[in-house]
Amino acid sequence: MHLAERYGVFPISADVAHKTLTLASADPSNVEALQELAFHTDQKIQVVVSSASAIERAIRKHYYGGVSNTTASPEESTSW
Repeated sequence: MHLAERYGVFPISADVAHKTLTLASADPSNVEALQELAFHTDQKIQVVVSSASAIERAIRKHYYGGVSNTTASPEESTSW
């Protein structure tokens, strides 16, 4: 949860067999953040683009139980 908030990302899916984590990010060009996330998670990082507001809503909904009534939120996935 703290990594998601710190870097403005939200986990979409994880491929355990290939050690790959797919994250929604509003800034896929932030290479330093993606490298740090790869280090902290020990996973390869794949990025899909999303709006910052959709990521914030997804974090609020999935980590804090907040209500989100938009369809733009990233899909539910692993919790970290």
